[in-house]
Amino acid sequence: MKTLACLSMVSCFLFFSACGAFDDGGANRTQPVVTQEQDAAPTIPSLELFTDIMAAPAIASLDPFTNISAVEADFQNPITAATQDDPEIAGGERDIVVETFDEYHRVSLYTSSENLLALATSVSAGMAQIVWDGDDNDATTIDYQGLGGINLGDGHLDLTIHSLDLAWFESVQFEIDVYTDADNWSRYTGTNEIFGITAEGISIRSPITVTIAPTEFIVQQGEGADFTNVGAASLTITTLSSSVDLCMLPLEWFQTQ
Repeated sequence: MKTLACLSMVSCFLFFSACGAFDDGGANRTQPVVTQEQDAAPTIPSLELFTDIMAAPAIASLDPFTNISAVEADFQNPITAATQDDPEIAGGERDIVVETFDEYHRVSLYTSSENLLALATSVSAGMAQIVWDGDDNDATTIDYQGLGGINLGDGHLDLTIHSLDLAWFESVQFEIDVYTDADNWSRYTGTNEIFGITAEGISIRSPITVTIAPTEFIVQQGEGADFTNVGAASLTITTLSSSVDLCMLPLEWFQTQ
């Protein structure tokens, strides 16, 4: 079962306009420089295609964060789960679970504009989790080998926030889990501090990227995740206090030779 206990990301209506107002299409985003030889493979739009890569720098995304219908948890439904299909998603489907820790208020996860994932809390702590485990039409159970063993090879993951309104310091926690199978998986954990946000009452309006190497993922079970054989992955954002508004760009994997 998806573990809500390991929950890892001012109003929802106000936040729709806030994310859109600062969407520069990623023009100001800082990215690693990726060079290619004349006959190198082109940019890869989906993790599924990594199985066809021999040895060339490439960029892939677990999920382009497009067409995410709003998933909300509130006093009537404190935990809400949904599956959403998209051929551009790794495995063809994203599974979403959203929970409010205060049943009288709302937590919302949605796409505010193209390629922007938005999480908004309305006077409530809560969490949102996205799982990529293949097209199984099941948002509450992880298929630990559902992606079929994607080979990421050597490289690193980029985690980028596009904008953030933070009422209290240490308000947001990020967890990224990578599974080879149910018995071998690893986790990366970070808070808003990894982005250099060390004070309360912060508003960020320029993209900030954190580069995460496979060695920064801590083994949780067995031998940990084998990044050459990825069966499932998840992103959990937990708001540890009220009034957090967050926009994220897609998680991207930069493969190197």
